[in-house]
Amino acid sequence: MTHHPTSPPFRTVSNFAVFLLVVASNTAGAQSSSPNQLRQFIDRQVGDIHKLMVPAHDIDLPQPRLQNGAVDPRFRITEAKRYLDPKQQAELDALMADLASASS
Repeated sequence: MTHHPTSPPFRTVSNFAVFLLVVASNTAGAQSSSPNQLRQFIDRQVGDIHKLMVPAHDIDLPQPRLQNGAVDPRFRITEAKRYLDPKQQAELDALMADLASASS
């Protein structure tokens, strides 16, 4: 089945191609050997490089709050949550092994 140049699938693909071209040209403008130019690019895209920084301590991470202002217990950061349980670790190890074998 062929599509007429004005049919919806053709326009969607054309619009996506134009979008990719715009993104690629903006990204290419950011690629430079100068750290200052990279920081300026990040400032233009994000507003400030500090918005991308992760807090030094877990306690400083933003937490979802309940209506009364307390931290939602479902999302509370605890020491136990910093580590994977053995089942999760086994699944992650298997996934990483599959990825390593697929890339070689």
